Amino acid sequence: MLDSSAARRWAPLPLIFIFSLSAPSLSAQVTLKQIAVPSPDAPATAPPTFVSATPKTSARIPEGTEIRVQLEELLSSATAQAGDTFTITTVDQVQLADGTVIPSGYRGKGEVSQAHRREMLGKAGELDIRLDYIRIGDTRVRLRANKSSQGRSNLTTTVVLSLLVTPLFLLVHGHEMVIPRGTPVTGYVDEDATIALPIAPPPKDD
Repeated sequence: MLDSSAARRWAPLPLIFIFSLSAPSLSAQVTLKQIAVPSPDAPATAPPTFVSATPKTSARIPEGTEIRVQLEELLSSATAQAGDTFTITTVDQVQLADGTVIPSGYRGKGEVSQAHRREMLGKAGELDIRLDYIRIGDTRVRLRANKSSQGRSNLTTTVVLSLLVTPLFLLVHGHEMVIPRGTPVTGYVDEDATIALPIAPPPKDD
C-alpha cells in the first residue's frame, strides 16, 4: 500500500492523460467548423441564370417546294379568254425543313394563258392555264408549273394539261376543252419566300 506522499505524487497523472486525449478531438471539431463556415471575404456565388430561346418570327419556303392546289372554278375554251384569272386553293399541308407546317386551305390565283374556241373544221378548242401565286398571311408565294427552274421562260409557268392534270378531269365537250372545278394541279414555288410566324390561318370559306 502506498503511503500518502506517494499518492500525492501520482494523483495528477490521470488529469494530464485525459487532457492529452481530448485535445485532438477539440482541434478536429474546430477544424471542421472552419471548413463548414465560408470565409467572409469569399465572393458570393451568383445564382444560375437560364437563357430562354428566342422564338422564331419567320420561316423560309425554298424555291422548288411542291404545292398541290385545286381549281375553284370551271374553265372552258368556249368562254375563257387569255388573261382571265381564277381562284386556286392549297389541298395538302406543307412541312418545311425546319419543322414548320403550313396547313392547307390557302388561296391564290391562276391565269388563262391561252384559249381558243373550237373551229368550224372540227379542230378542238385549246386551253392553257398557269399558276400565279398563293397568299399565306401577307406574303405572296409565286408558283410555276415545273419543278426545275433551268431554262426558265414563259413556258415554265404554263401548266401542261396532258402531264399535270389528271386525264379523268380533262374533258372535251363538243370539241371544247373543259377543266372542271376541283381539278388538282401540282405547282412549285418559283422563288424563295419568307412567311411570318406564327402563320396566319387560312381564310374561312364564304
